Amino acid sequence: MPLFLLTLDQGGHASRATLFDQTHQIVAKSSVNIETQHPYPGWVEHDPDAMILSLQSAIQRTLKQVKLPKHAQIIAGIACQRASMVCWHRPSGRTFSNIISWQDRRASNITEHPLASIPQLTGLRISPHYGAGKMRWCLDHILALQHIPPTELALAPLMSYLLSMLVEPQAYGVDPINAARTLLFNLHHNTWSNTLCEHFGISRTVLPNIHPCTHAWGNLKQEGRTIPLQLAMGDQSAALFCRGQPDDQALYINIGTGAFIQKIITNLPHDPSPLLSSLAYSNAATQTYVLEGTVNGAGSAIEWFLKQYPIDHFFTQLTHWLNDTALIPGWFFNGISGLGSPYWVSDFNSHFEQSNTLAEKAVALIESILFLLQRNIEIILANSNDVNKIILSGGLTQQPALRQRLADLSCLPVHCYPEIEATSQGMAQLLNPQPSLDKPTILTPQENLKLQQRYTYWRQKMDSWASYT
Repeated sequence: MPLFLLTLDQGGHASRATLFDQTHQIVAKSSVNIETQHPYPGWVEHDPDAMILSLQSAIQRTLKQVKLPKHAQIIAGIACQRASMVCWHRPSGRTFSNIISWQDRRASNITEHPLASIPQLTGLRISPHYGAGKMRWCLDHILALQHIPPTELALAPLMSYLLSMLVEPQAYGVDPINAARTLLFNLHHNTWSNTLCEHFGISRTVLPNIHPCTHAWGNLKQEGRTIPLQLAMGDQSAALFCRGQPDDQALYINIGTGAFIQKIITNLPHDPSPLLSSLAYSNAATQTYVLEGTVNGAGSAIEWFLKQYPIDHFFTQLTHWLNDTALIPGWFFNGISGLGSPYWVSDFNSHFEQSNTLAEKAVALIESILFLLQRNIEIILANSNDVNKIILSGGLTQQPALRQRLADLSCLPVHCYPEIEATSQGMAQLLNPQPSLDKPTILTPQENLKLQQRYTYWRQKMDSWASYT
């Protein structure tokens, strides 16, 4: 019986469906854009009905591209943005809010009364980006929730909503990776924390049941076929498995709406500050943990930039500008969507310095993403002496000059693979492990004194404005 793997990747800009054969060759794929709404400063939302339709449309378009044998077996996995959340009426599926994106900062007052044990319990920093503040905001501001019995109310990560709407039989559940991005999850016990739920005033009754990533989640609602959904997890976590079992001597960097850096760790640190410790995968028997750094303003920073400065054929122009060795870009101090690790400032004044032309501003913006990544890399390397390479993925990595700058800054070889959609590849590996035969393009570090000088100046300024401990 031929086996096919269907992966669903719900990202910040699009919903993607990819169909692989059992050797991980792509048979068909489709992408449906989604709209991001910014109704107020600091708010970032998506329409829940439109998101479900985008996923259903991506699935249908992908499956229509090929004529599969009737006896073919398809199994599926899904990944999504980890800290996004939504509230809805469980019996009817009616939503009470838009999907509140992980980038959203409306719950900035969550930092006013921190619980000292949060980093130890959750592996996270107190931040409005994570789910608890958004849940608390919904309870405080959406009047309809006050009239819904707790047993009928869902306050949950985005993954839980997607599962409820896309699979049957319906069940109110979530994987531990998405649960762990709520500030309500005890990372050491792999369950909801009574202490944290009480602190934020959120009843465990309204939270979904937690199951391992690999689990019988139900069947995707597709006419004419039964497609078991066997995997649910976070998008960045899936990217870690893009080449199979992760290499514990590599740094994995995936650049999408945000940019995320992960390194496998054997034991959870008591307190990972100023970085994060995260669960990357779980099945019934094992868990995989990582040390993680997060840059909020990557693709979202480019989206912001293009709203300020509309540029035709931007990425074609960007390639030219990045390759212009005579261009002196100045600096961009990048707090788009809030500063993530290691600074953790939710409301930061993003601004250019000594960047005058559009070309200078665009290159300064790209370098700001790399500088934030490098600041995290330095912290990881200060505590790990076994790192020997970077494995890089994501849409922006199509820019060779970006890859080379990362190698030059980090002084580490950068490995890039032909297929840049690491989230889908990672899910395919977890659904049906196969040896990866792709050979990487390897960029070796080169001396780049001007880039290093720009980074040193940027780091001094950032550390003076947003010092961390």
